[in-house]
Amino acid sequence: MLIEFTVGNYLSFKDKVTFSMVKSESDDSLKEICTFEPKPDSKFSLLKTAAVYGANSSGKSNLVNALDFMRKFVMYSVSSPSYSSGERDIATTPFFFSASTVKMPSFFEIIFIEKNTRYRYGFEVDNTKVKSEWLFWSQANRETMLFEREEQAVEYNKRSFKEANDFVTPENTVKKTRPESLFVSVLEQFDGPVSSEVVRWFEDFYIISGISDIQYRYFTVRLFDANPDFRKWALKILSKFDISNVKLKEKESIVSKNSHGNKADRVSESISEYLERPKAAAKKQVYFSHTFYGNDSKPAGEIDFPMQFESAGTQKLFYFLGPLYQALNNGKTLIVDELDSRFHPLLTTLIIEFFSNKNNKNAQLIFTSHDTSLLKKEIFRRDQIWFTEKDKFNSTQLYSLDEYKEYYARKDASFAKDYLNGKYGAVPVFGNKDELLEIIYGK
Repeated sequence: MLIEFTVGNYLSFKDKVTFSMVKSESDDSLKEICTFEPKPDSKFSLLKTAAVYGANSSGKSNLVNALDFMRKFVMYSVSSPSYSSGERDIATTPFFFSASTVKMPSFFEIIFIEKNTRYRYGFEVDNTKVKSEWLFWSQANRETMLFEREEQAVEYNKRSFKEANDFVTPENTVKKTRPESLFVSVLEQFDGPVSSEVVRWFEDFYIISGISDIQYRYFTVRLFDANPDFRKWALKILSKFDISNVKLKEKESIVSKNSHGNKADRVSESISEYLERPKAAAKKQVYFSHTFYGNDSKPAGEIDFPMQFESAGTQKLFYFLGPLYQALNNGKTLIVDELDSRFHPLLTTLIIEFFSNKNNKNAQLIFTSHDTSLLKKEIFRRDQIWFTEKDKFNSTQLYSLDEYKEYYARKDASFAKDYLNGKYGAVPVFGNKDELLEIIYGK
């Protein structure tokens, strides 16, 4: 479960900004469906969903990119050739629009709960090495340092973090850890129990694009093929969208089978010949079954249409079901950049409700969006709505609607109307519209 994420001097974030999933004490609306207690003895509650709004190029996607960079660096700083010594610089990008930041390290810190333990983990990194790294945990509501690293120097808790014993020299420097690798990633490689738990949390932390489904397409097809529970679950959902059946076929097998002659077969063959065969890594292709009608307008069998013939929204829905199932079924955090892309607003609302209602495993959904129809007090609390806006220095500011005074965000306010009217900022600035029209039409 994600509690907070802080990033600084990365992409469009000059100063440190913090995104929080902690429930605000000033708002008790939708408490039963939108919040949960992460542990029985918790002194705070967490949010199940959160949305990030802002103008184009305001930094919404950069927030997702920052989370994705941290996740991948934790997972691959040891094993990936991209981070191997001498082969390539670390792929971090500082804020380039200030002389005070361009040569400074980027900052990443995340607070999360895994197996009833609260962790605070972070690091600072530039293009050549890890400048600092730290890991704390909280048990019985008291935070304890596990290790703190400054470049190759390190201090660690000899009682609570014994897995570091063989990886620290008598001079308190790290062993078996390159300057460009994370200490927690090295310890995970050697099965350190605490480090493995930290890295495993990042591995189960899903970050996907709502614009392109390429990155999770094969995952969903493979899950549909191998997991009967997911297949049954997905088919039930798709049936509500008038999709009667889904079939996986070997790429060479393209003919539909039915008990009403060869009419549907011939149509399927012609469709398959019309399509250019995809070059995807998946060995099987997805087909949606549709009813085939004879000359008497009565059902005469089924025709299997390749996925490419379905609408872009239907394709995204099917492929999106894999990550959605994994998050809901395992109580994980799912982050989607532009969730509403290619989705009808009612479908996007339904997906949000999957996380808000009957979400007993406390999965979390965080997404960016331009769909203002979602900005309703029936869907979101004020602390669930976030905005990104660039200041005059081209630096992204991140803030929650809950930070506004009651005058600007009344509990009976129309969030969408007030947002579009500019009360919360984070909207495009077009300048003079009449001048734009003159430019467009050449007057």
